[in-house]
This record gives sequence, structure tokens and C-alpha cells, in this order.
Amino acid sequence: MIWFWLWIIVAIIAAIIEVIGSGLFFIGVTAAAVIAAVVAATGLAGPPVEAILFGAASILYVAGLRPRVLRLISGRGPALLHTPSGNPNLVGRRAIVTQEVTEDGGQIRVGQGEFWSARAYNSGDTMPVGARVQILLVDGLTALVAPAEASSPAEATA
Repeated sequence: MIWFWLWIIVAIIAAIIEVIGSGLFFIGVTAAAVIAAVVAATGLAGPPVEAILFGAASILYVAGLRPRVLRLISGRGPALLHTPSGNPNLVGRRAIVTQEVTEDGGQIRVGQGEFWSARAYNSGDTMPVGARVQILLVDGLTALVAPAEASSPAEATA
């Protein structure tokens, strides 16, 4: 039963460090310690197996899940499985830039009065105010856009 309490103490300490640091690193260590505590409470395995589970769960989170969680939170590219969300009817439409669009953000106007947050689809692209863009993807409430060349006067109006 002592190992159960030791794992609980490790989980509490890791949780406190996570709250203070908020780098989403120690949340995996917290979860791994809770897993080890559950195994210790059941008595199905001894301390060496608990330590192996703790280490494996920590490494799995830090190496596999944490980068995806960070991408999901930051909005930088696809997360676990990218499924376009938002308004799929926007994909392929043209718009006018109302606030400069970069890979970090901006704003576009679709049609006469529908404004959307936007990001450059290709990193490094910058689209100035007034530029015509094409919506390539909608991710939540953000349109990912690229510069568009109007091939006819009808297409030039967004």
C-alpha cells in the first residue's frame, strides 16, 4: 500500500508543477503516476512493473500525444486526424483581405459582409489589405487562404 501513496504523491507534485509551468509536459507524468497508483492499489503487479508502466506512459505522452495536443491548441496545422470543420461551402470561394493575412492570422471578407479570421495556407505567405485570395480550407472558424489571380471580371468579385 505504500507504493500506492508514493504514486499519488508523484501525481500531485506533477500536477502542481503543470499548473505552475503550464507547458503540457507534466500532465502526462501526472496521468502516468495515476496509472501506476491504480496498478499498485489492485495489487496485480509489484513496484518494478508499476515503474515500467509509469515510464512507458510518460514517454508515450511526451513523444506521441503532447506534440499533437500542442498543435491542436495553437492552431498550427492538423492535429490527431484532420477533418475540415467550419463551413465547407467556403472552400474554393474567393475573398478580399480586410486585415493583412500572414501565417499568424488576419481577416477576409467573403461576399458583401461575411468576415472570417484567416491564416495563410503556406507558411511565409503574406497577403496585403485589398488582395484577392482563395479559400483552400476551413479549420474551425478560420479560413486558410492563398493568393488568387482573377481570371475574369466575374471571378474578381468575392
